[in-house]
Amino acid sequence: MNSKFLLRAMPWIFTLGLLIFWEVAVRLFKVPVYLLPPPTTIVASIIQYWPAIWKNSLQTLYTTTAGFLLAVV
Repeated sequence: MNSKFLLRAMPWIFTLGLLIFWEVAVRLFKVPVYLLPPPTTIVASIIQYWPAIWKNSLQTLYTTTAGFLLAVV
């Protein structure tokens, strides 16, 4: 493998490995979902609640932008 490619790929490989380890560990040790949800549950929740997340994120963006603009003036 090209060392430049490997250097760029390592953060992605590490992140993927960490997510797989997290998923397996939570399921293997039967950790309650309210204590530490597996990544698949988190992704499913983000998809399920996306309209509310999007709406509230936009409101936060507007409020933050207004605050910055008021601070500049």
